[in-house]
Amino acid sequence: MPQMDTYDQVGKREDVSDVISNIDPYNTPFQSSVGGKTVKNTLYQWQEDHLEPAGVNAQVEGADPDDITLTPTEMRSNTTQILVKSFKVSRSANKMSTYGRAKELAYQAVRAMRAIKTDLEYSLVGTAQTMVAGSDTVARQFAGVQAQIDPSMVVTAGTPAEGSTAAVAGPLNEDLILSANELLYNSGGEATVLSVKPSDARKVADMAYTTPSGIDTGRLRDTGQGTSLTNVVDVYRSPYGTQKVTLNRWQRAQDAFLFDPKMWKLAVYDNWQRVPLAKTGDSERQMIVGEFGLQHANYKASALITNLA
Repeated sequence: MPQMDTYDQVGKREDVSDVISNIDPYNTPFQSSVGGKTVKNTLYQWQEDHLEPAGVNAQVEGADPDDITLTPTEMRSNTTQILVKSFKVSRSANKMSTYGRAKELAYQAVRAMRAIKTDLEYSLVGTAQTMVAGSDTVARQFAGVQAQIDPSMVVTAGTPAEGSTAAVAGPLNEDLILSANELLYNSGGEATVLSVKPSDARKVADMAYTTPSGIDTGRLRDTGQGTSLTNVVDVYRSPYGTQKVTLNRWQRAQDAFLFDPKMWKLAVYDNWQRVPLAKTGDSERQMIVGEFGLQHANYKASALITNLA
């Protein structure tokens, strides 16, 4: 007797998972590590100060002291930047019964929120952007991390090209990290984070086995956790302090930087909000919008390693 097989069935329901996996990265290490502050103006300012260099201080008895030379504080400023992600979903699409989400509009809003958060991270660390005051036709743009690190706190990788003063890009190595740490120490700063791009994390891991001069020392320590193979450096300790090694896929490829999160603030002029836009047809349109800036309390409190290959 003929039987009904699955090959003969009509109207079969597809085997579609109700869980939609989004592998697009949306973690934001820098903005997640720093604090925030509210600003009341699109242009905001702060002051920084430096102590005079130490010197010999010995006076004879009864001497009339000389007054020190007073220097004014330095005024710093930055502006806020508007970030927007808009999206539109038709009425029919929003009403459709779908796998993995209740309403298409809500799902697209979540996607937009994740995407705009990474846009902010990219503006902070990925572009080396400088401040743009903006106009009626030009968007405001805040100065990012690289633009708020003093030039005296920059270490350049590589070697000068023949017949040129410009350096050919070079790899990240421990000498560069130590030099940046030394600059920070001499200026009075102390970093707690070393931020690197993903490929440079491998170079930092290799430092666990060799000294800066290339001598194999096996500097990793056995933690007694069985037979697992570990090839990562989570914490880098040097004579100048200890830093947590953080990967940031959004930062500019030629840079690594050392910083103390307490010295940075994400300036919030208008926090993220979801705003319905005017309805112009058989669809719904919304946007995610926010306005932010960045403040480095002291431009000599962080160090930048640049020109990395």
